Amino acid sequence: DTSGTQADSGGEAGTGQRGEEEGAWGFLIQIDPDKYHDLILVLAAVLTESLILLPLFLDYAKLSRKRKIERMNCRAVFGRFLKMLHAAGCMTGYHGMEEDFSEKLPEALPCVCREEAERMVEIVSRAAYGCGEITEEENEFVRKIYFRAEGWICEKAGKAEHRKAGKAKHRK
Repeated sequence: DTSGTQADSGGEAGTGQRGEEEGAWGFLIQIDPDKYHDLILVLAAVLTESLILLPLFLDYAKLSRKRKIERMNCRAVFGRFLKMLHAAGCMTGYHGMEEDFSEKLPEALPCVCREEAERMVEIVSRAAYGCGEITEEENEFVRKIYFRAEGWICEKAGKAEHRKAGKAKHRK
C-alpha cells in the first residue's frame, strides 16, 4: 500500500505541501498589514524612540546614583567603597580597619596613594568612634577617593573585557 507513504512524503499535490507549510510556519501569527498598518507604525515609532532615549536613561541613572553618594556621609561612602573593592575582587579579606589596610590599598588600587588611604581611614575611624567632628571637606575627601577608585576599577574592567575579546578573536 503506497498511498499512505505518498501522502506522508508530500507526493500528493496540495496535501503534503500544505502540511509542510503549516508545520514550518504554523507557529507564527498571521497579521494582515493593511488592517494593522497604523498600529505597526506606532509600535515602530515607540521602539525607535526607546532605543534613541536609552542612553539618556542610563546617564540619568548614573547621575542619580552619583547624587545619592554625594549626600552620604563618609562612613556610608566608605561602606560602599569596600563593597565596590570586594565586588572587583580586590582586598576581599579586608574590612577597612586592619592595621595594614592603608599599606595594602595602594597596591590594590594604584590610583590611591598611601597618604590618602591613611587619611581616609583616619577620617572614617573618627566618624565611626565619635572622636571629633567630621567636616564637609573630610566627607568630600572620602567621596573623591570613592569616585576616583570607581573610575579606575571600571577602566580596568573595560580593558580586561577588551583583552578577553582580543584573545578570543585571535584564537579563531
